[in-house]
Amino acid sequence: MGLECACLVGIAEWTEGNGLMRSTERAGFLAEIRASLEAARRFESSRLVVLTGFKVPRLSREQQHASIIEGLKRTHDLAAPHGVTLIVEVINTLAPIEPLRPPR
Repeated sequence: MGLECACLVGIAEWTEGNGLMRSTERAGFLAEIRASLEAARRFESSRLVVLTGFKVPRLSREQQHASIIEGLKRTHDLAAPHGVTLIVEVINTLAPIEPLRPPR
């Protein structure tokens, strides 16, 4: 009986400069994804968890949403040739920092 690596997290450490919320952080985010895709290959894992990050108060929800979508499209372009499926993790709405979520 063998072990299977169900998935890996696509970002090793959340810091300024590697998120999906700001387009200015996209290069850092994609660099993290490239490294994670290499790790997924080594561990023979076909799934990669990505997080959107927390909201950016000075950007509108629409701007943040557009940045997330564009970032995920570019991430898909990197992951698809490797047969890796992206899993977008929903941020905990009870977190002390309010995540991006639509108004109710």
